[in-house]
Amino acid sequence: MQRRIATEAAVRRHARRLFLKQGYADTSVRQIAAAARVSAGTVVSVGTKDQLFVTCMEEVATEAALSALAAEQDPRAALRAFVVATPGLTAEGTELSRDYLRALIAIGSEPGNEERLGRVLALITSRWAELLGLPDEHSRVVLCAGSFYMSLIGCVYAVAAGQLRADDAVELLHGMIDGAMADNAVNAPSGCDQ
Repeated sequence: MQRRIATEAAVRRHARRLFLKQGYADTSVRQIAAAARVSAGTVVSVGTKDQLFVTCMEEVATEAALSALAAEQDPRAALRAFVVATPGLTAEGTELSRDYLRALIAIGSEPGNEERLGRVLALITSRWAELLGLPDEHSRVVLCAGSFYMSLIGCVYAVAAGQLRADDAVELLHGMIDGAMADNAVNAPSGCDQ
């Protein structure tokens, strides 16, 4: 059992390294097998190429999000850093995002992604609560955090489809953050909690 777990971890680790270095199209199951020193059949028993790629991209996106959101003390800076760190909005991440979206549509999300996504959304909500000076469960925080996240996902899809430039998407999302801060400053004296 321990050997199986170690083999699966090695396959995933090497698949991730190759996908990030070479991209989806230029990475084969045979290359993953050779790097992990296992057979191609062993790789496929861990997951198809699409499954390995989707898991890899979801892990990378989660790590980037959590790191960016936690790295800055200022909530505005943290949310802006999160936008810039989103793989689908970076120059090197756009092609990977296209491939991820294609694979995601083909196979669906992988097990474990709901838990990863939940952690990211909780931290996004917490940072919005700090930004707005309200509790996490306040309806305005929930609305702002949810709208922001759904806008980010929409921007990633639009950039991947070539309908929006990554720079414009980042500007749009930063504008949401800055606009919420400006609205909060204007509304603060009359009571944001209403």
